[in-house]
Amino acid sequence: MPKGKSPAFQFYASDFLVDEKVKLMNLQERGAYITLLAHCWIEKSIPQNIEALAILCDIDKIGMEIIWQKVSKCFYLKDGRLHNRRLQEERAKQRQRSAKMSENAAKQWRTPSRQKLCSKNKSLHSKSYALQSSSSVSSSTSVTTNPPTPLEGGIEDFGKPSQNGEKPYPLKKELPIPARIICAWKEITGYPYDDRTWDKTHWARHAKSAKSLLEFFQQDYKAAIQCCQGVYEELKKKSLECTIETVVKRSAEWKIKNENPKH
Repeated sequence: MPKGKSPAFQFYASDFLVDEKVKLMNLQERGAYITLLAHCWIEKSIPQNIEALAILCDIDKIGMEIIWQKVSKCFYLKDGRLHNRRLQEERAKQRQRSAKMSENAAKQWRTPSRQKLCSKNKSLHSKSYALQSSSSVSSSTSVTTNPPTPLEGGIEDFGKPSQNGEKPYPLKKELPIPARIICAWKEITGYPYDDRTWDKTHWARHAKSAKSLLEFFQQDYKAAIQCCQGVYEELKKKSLECTIETVVKRSAEWKIKNENPKH
């Protein structure tokens, strides 16, 4: 999912069930309401056109007109689009929590103890590299002064930022095959391929799916990337969330469709 969009919002079951507007809805109206809330969260608003609302709820226009008599009370019109006050409040809370976490993280890294630890780690890293270089000189007539690249640790270590922050992110053509799939997925979903912040949070989980795609496509990483692109774009057109796990589940369907295209 592109930056700036949260994939989920808090759903308070008790508040929902006791809300007067909801209690006055029948089961079909509640289903339409939940569906429209989901679309409203993803797109930040929904269209006011009754035909468009009917399409979002997968029902006909006449049915939507009947349902809308009660569901419309849960939305308000602003700038030609419909909004939900509870979702707006939830967005504000998430922004506040995110800002607070960033502030706390910044404070933590500014503390003397943290700075001392970082300095110690950098010193240990320098000593370790010096020992490696010394060993290379004594065991070989060909000496290299370049530090080890993140690729030597394999895909498990590739996504981890270096301790001193000085190692450059490898060029795309130098990436291990599974790493190319993950970096392609980052770009497909709106992130730079060398975004190390994304790596720290998501790399390990995506590595498993990348390996699964490689196995399915018999080590053809280009086909795996094409599958990621195709499934993501297909679900995006339907305003549906797409994760790399979703791609793995739909890979067989995508392969059949693209091996036997309709003429």
